[in-house]
Amino acid sequence: MEIILFLILKTLFSHFVAARAEKLNRSYWNWFIASVLLSPLLVWIALEISGHSKSTRESLILEKSI
Repeated sequence: MEIILFLILKTLFSHFVAARAEKLNRSYWNWFIASVLLSPLLVWIALEISGHSKSTRESLILEKSI
């Protein structure tokens, strides 16, 4: 029973990390799989450090300069 609960929670937290990645224009599935294989907390920290994708940062800079 504890194993099932652990797997459900890990999958749920991995989904939250992947949804945040998608919001930052990063691949949902890559970050989801990384979260499942590693730790959702560690992957979330790595995601927040990496921030927006390069193309998104460039477009945000262009929007602010206009």
